[in-house]
Amino acid sequence: MKENIVLQDFERSYLPFKFKGFWKDGYCFLKILIRDGKTIFLCCQLPDYTGTSVTNAVESILEHAAMKLEEEKTESGFSVVNYNEKFPFLRSLMLGEEKHKKDNLSKLISHLFRNSVWIEHYPPNVGLAENGSYAHVVFTDDGEPIWNYTSVNSLIKEFEIPEFFSVNYDELSRWNTKKS
Repeated sequence: MKENIVLQDFERSYLPFKFKGFWKDGYCFLKILIRDGKTIFLCCQLPDYTGTSVTNAVESILEHAAMKLEEEKTESGFSVVNYNEKFPFLRSLMLGEEKHKKDNLSKLISHLFRNSVWIEHYPPNVGLAENGSYAHVVFTDDGEPIWNYTSVNSLIKEFEIPEFFSVNYDELSRWNTKKS
């Protein structure tokens, strides 16, 4: 069966964004932009955060982002994700409601691994680079991430959405895991 996923235009920021870390729940800042069928994620490591890093949990964060997109409703009440199935009720009857939902989520995760842009960001003085870092993460066909380090100016030039790459570092610094 051919996959036919349509994502509605959507933009939202999450602080904190909760994901499954190695030993316990992890947290990061996540910004999602869906425009004209293109999906861009900006995932930031939080200052003074000691849980699983966004680098080590990139696959988990993307999977949890897919779950969040499944849950999200726009102001008009329409779903962000549309699977464009001709007879979803038949598939649901054949597979069972829970299996149908898991199957759709699996398709969405696969779609996002293949068709989205993932930008990982470490603010200044967080991580290894004193001035901060940006990486465009590309996923192989096997879902393995490859980090391509770049500059914010290169990202702005490539995507022409400078406001998307702006991060309020004061807001990130005020958040900590004790607030969750």
